[in-house]
Amino acid sequence: MPGDYIPVSPPVNSAFYSNSFQGQGHHGGSAILVRRDVPCMSLEFDTLLQAVSVKIFMDRLYTVCSLYLPPSDTVERGDLNLLVRDLPSPFILLSDFNGRHPLWGNSSVNPKGCFIGFFY
Repeated sequence: MPGDYIPVSPPVNSAFYSNSFQGQGHHGGSAILVRRDVPCMSLEFDTLLQAVSVKIFMDRLYTVCSLYLPPSDTVERGDLNLLVRDLPSPFILLSDFNGRHPLWGNSSVNPKGCFIGFFY
């Protein structure tokens, strides 16, 4: 049926997923897909955030981290700071922050949007 989500990795990719959390059903979590011909390895780190991180090697070693912050969850600045501190440099942080702020054209504001807007 169109629109159904099927959590399957395409045959040409390696898939890395964040830890699952109780009570969120099919919502939440994060994933990174890497082409199989790109050398990569999963990075383990200690966080309660829904994040997954992978080291990839192209012309040099990079860290890619994907983070999901559910709309109803409160996130502490310290948790995000610890996550960023633990990522080897250079890194790219990709996220669905579920933040709202006028800096990027949204008419409403929420705490996550204020936090992200602070770094804008």
